Amino acid sequence: MEEIGVSSILAICMQKLSSFSLKDGEKNMLCIPNEKKGSTLEIYKQSILARVASSQTIFKIGLKVAMMKAWHFKGDASFVEVADNIFQIIFDTPGKMNHVDEQGPWIYEDYPFVSQH
Repeated sequence: MEEIGVSSILAICMQKLSSFSLKDGEKNMLCIPNEKKGSTLEIYKQSILARVASSQTIFKIGLKVAMMKAWHFKGDASFVEVADNIFQIIFDTPGKMNHVDEQGPWIYEDYPFVSQH
């Protein structure tokens, strides 16, 4: 059996996903398991909901430290675990949220970090 790397798998997924598009009236959405709805997820204008695309459990503290360093942040952002590998990132200013949303990076330990406002 031929071994395939994470970057090759990601490239294949991105190629397949590029052929998908939303139809009129359809919206992007992220499904959160019922047991988590309302218990930890709160609505903030300056927040991003993000999922680390990994089958391994991602720990909030390690993710926060790594992403804050990668984003070159001075100050803080709150990371709230909403479900397994799904995090709400709450920023203290709209500028920080926009910077992260537009500039990234959105990779954590070689796993894609998929986000949505």
